[in-house]
Amino acid sequence: MGEAWKAGETASDLQDPAPPSAQALAGAGTDPALDLSSCDREPIHIPGSIQPHGFLLALDPVALTVRECSENTAGFLQTELSAIFGRRLPDILGAHGELLEAELAPRKPLNSPRLLASLRLRPEDIYSWEVVAHRTGADHTNAEPGGETAERILVEFEPTFEPVDLEAINSRLYNFISANRGTRETAAVIEAAVSELRSLTGCDRVVLYRFDEEGHGLVLAEERGEQFASYLGLRFPASDVPKQARRMYELNRVRIIPNVDYEPSPLVSPAAAGSPPALDLSASILRSVSPVHRAYMRNMGTACSMSVSILVEGALWGLVSCHHHEPRYVPLRLRAACDFVMQVVGSQIESQQNGEHLRRVLRARSIQARLLAAMAASEHYMDGLIENATLLMELTEADGAAIVMGNTVRLFGVTPAQAQVSALTGWLQQGLFVSSRLGEQYPAGAEFAGAASGVVAASLSKLNCTYVLWFRRELVATVRWAGDPQKPALPDGANPIAPGVTVNPRRSFAEWQQTVRGQSAPWSSEAVAAVAEFRAAVLEIVLKRAEEMAQLAAGLKVANEELEAFSYSVSHDLRAPFRHISGFSEMLREEEADRMSEKGRRYLATIINSARFAGLLVDSLLDFARVARTQMHVIAFDMEHLVNKEWEAVLASDGRGRSIQFSRGTLPRVQGDPHLLGLVMRNLLANAVKYTGKTDPAIIEVSARTEGQEFLFAVKDNGVGFDQQYAGKLFGVFQRLHRAEDFEGTGIGLANVRRIVARHGGRTWAEGETGKGATFFFSLPVVSSVPGGE
Repeated sequence: MGEAWKAGETASDLQDPAPPSAQALAGAGTDPALDLSSCDREPIHIPGSIQPHGFLLALDPVALTVRECSENTAGFLQTELSAIFGRRLPDILGAHGELLEAELAPRKPLNSPRLLASLRLRPEDIYSWEVVAHRTGADHTNAEPGGETAERILVEFEPTFEPVDLEAINSRLYNFISANRGTRETAAVIEAAVSELRSLTGCDRVVLYRFDEEGHGLVLAEERGEQFASYLGLRFPASDVPKQARRMYELNRVRIIPNVDYEPSPLVSPAAAGSPPALDLSASILRSVSPVHRAYMRNMGTACSMSVSILVEGALWGLVSCHHHEPRYVPLRLRAACDFVMQVVGSQIESQQNGEHLRRVLRARSIQARLLAAMAASEHYMDGLIENATLLMELTEADGAAIVMGNTVRLFGVTPAQAQVSALTGWLQQGLFVSSRLGEQYPAGAEFAGAASGVVAASLSKLNCTYVLWFRRELVATVRWAGDPQKPALPDGANPIAPGVTVNPRRSFAEWQQTVRGQSAPWSSEAVAAVAEFRAAVLEIVLKRAEEMAQLAAGLKVANEELEAFSYSVSHDLRAPFRHISGFSEMLREEEADRMSEKGRRYLATIINSARFAGLLVDSLLDFARVARTQMHVIAFDMEHLVNKEWEAVLASDGRGRSIQFSRGTLPRVQGDPHLLGLVMRNLLANAVKYTGKTDPAIIEVSARTEGQEFLFAVKDNGVGFDQQYAGKLFGVFQRLHRAEDFEGTGIGLANVRRIVARHGGRTWAEGETGKGATFFFSLPVVSSVPGGE
């Protein structure tokens, strides 16, 4: 597609919507058979011709003899081509040739174009020649590949028709640098540069635009005469400046086409040598351009075009294009001044971007440090994130976030629904995922594009489904293009790149609007880097804790086994003494009570009651130890049947003579040990009966619901309740929240409940309010396929 025109700016820098992706643009209103990317493969660095306002000599790099030249060389030198081939420069140009050949000595590098001299070839000439040389061919340029090229030293002669006032130019450059040295805003710098280049070149219109990641463009600044339409704020599609053309703009910062209607001068070689070999003209100042690009210029009403590259950190940031309504020649030294201005601008942009980058990095690392500190201080590291969700969103400047731990999804801010987030994490791979157009990669994402067109996701475990996700809302925008971005395709059969298709440049550059959906504001490189660093730090914390927990678990396992054995042994051995105390105390009361004083009988009653309670404690400890030691026999069974059975047993032993309203909702089938889970329900139901002893009527409800991959069971009563701030003590051994005189008990039952539920992979917790009852919860995992029968 030649070197055609334009490209743009990123939305994050301009606070302006990003253009559609290349994928989206390629599919909008074009023939499916047409692939505009074919323009990227056009070998524009080996056109085989030059622009005719100057001439070119291609020298053998060792012998320094002319091997090829441009066909117009004979006319400029007023000699036959046969008198040029095989000759050295002194043979052709006399003393001027000796001067130039001295400048081509091996000690002087020529890997980039170098001005050798400014001279008059003949005394009678009314203009001088600028002579520029560089080495080309294998390993000497970085142009896009297009076949093997010959290694040569290219010597180019370009005329200067009017003298250039270098002193005046130097003064202008000094004043420009002085005036803009302290400017901190990119917009102000580029506007000043555009104004300066128009003054230097005298062109009718000067526009500046920047390339984005897709290769699209946005005009950021312009100065123009009335004969040219304004392009300010318009975008140009990536296909206008193919990839290989952008690459050459990096190698050759200044390009000029003085007259769009020039007739190219072909490169020729001696007749005996046949056709001239391909010469890489990437860095040539006279290189001919693609016919498509020239057609593009004519459609734009431009007779002369000059471009100056803006490089930031060595990469092409943007271009300045200078247009004139009639042919116009800008001398080499004046073009060099324009190049100097834009190098200064590039340096200022680079400095400003580096400063902004540093500010964002420092801010992100400050937030990251606070998050990691909160995670390290939490009992479970993910709790630190949950408690600092606002800070988590600030890390990437997101609209919402999600924390996924297995089947649990916690949402903050603007996000998709829980089920949608779960499905997304199931699609994601391990590592880091970044997208500002999620729907293009994950089709199901189109359903929640409004809440999350942009996603950054980081996995925090290689074994479990643990993710942190950041979301950005859809940014519906109207993109203003300079003409319809789709170029018409006409069957022709003459295109060597795409046979049967001719891609013609647009004839209209009037504003053409396109509504873009399904995208968010782009994620900055600093935000993505911050997430990557955060993920690495969290994985390090998790790994460190896993190692510590493994060591602790190994030690605890041994200690726990020894403690359980000791507890079982002590509890078993204590039963006999307490039974003896209780038995002999009863015998003493029966046989000797009448000979005791009232005080003695009271003492004896206290001994009997204490011995019985001690025996009950011992039995409870034995039950607690047995729960841990008992092997589980897991089967599928109905919780409804188990609850009915346990309720009848509790009612018969503890609820006789009571007014109790009992209700049970629909309960699911589960997999577990029915004997152990029966102990859970018996304890919870017995507690409900006990703590509603002073309530008439007592109301006890058993219910269940499904949340994610868990069954949640609840046993609710309207009894005395408890203070919620002490809920954490309920499931501890010997922990009681009521006096023994008011309600009997050992404080072991709920500890057994927690241990049994934990062995089934579930959780336990409670909610209550003093005088208004309590609800005890426990969960069991949902099994995807529960076989029938018990």
